[in-house]
Amino acid sequence: MAPLRNVASAPWWAGVSGLAAVVALVAAAVFWWFPRPAGPAPAVVAATGSSSPSATAGTAGTAHPVRRAGTLTVHTGWGYDLDATGRGPWPYVKGRWGEREDVGYYVFEGDPRVTARADGDRVAVLPPAASYDYRDCAAAAFTGAADHPPTGPDVQPGRGICVRTSDDHLALLTVTAYDRDGVTVNVTVWQ
Repeated sequence: MAPLRNVASAPWWAGVSGLAAVVALVAAAVFWWFPRPAGPAPAVVAATGSSSPSATAGTAGTAHPVRRAGTLTVHTGWGYDLDATGRGPWPYVKGRWGEREDVGYYVFEGDPRVTARADGDRVAVLPPAASYDYRDCAAAAFTGAADHPPTGPDVQPGRGICVRTSDDHLALLTVTAYDRDGVTVNVTVWQ
């Protein structure tokens, strides 16, 4: 039988390593009990731009402070909060939208549709162009999402869609790809 050790004589790091092991086990249990939502995670690919208010976008003479910019895959049936700042994925909800979600995507009878909040004139389809900037969204004719949702030809790669967010920021979504599962867009949200 091994002699009992006096805990007070054990080196300090022995207690710390035991505590670290307990914390790691608790963290693993939490992640196991609370898994991520089913389905593909929203992708933010190569977060471009900056969340800094001093960043600008557009051509010479059209500079306007950028709140956030990046690439976002809007999954079918999910709503995204474009007002959020930070470097991680845009916050989203699956299914029923709340007060913060600004944009979503679904396919109706084979026709892809980008949708926006239903509380006013929040979405504008831009005419085909080589590129878009703040001036395009500022001058766009916004309508209600139910009145003229961006559909079919409006949801093609290269097309621009403007969204007025729940905090009244202008957001430009430039479509890069789409399928039944979602639409991938380059997003710029201005101050």
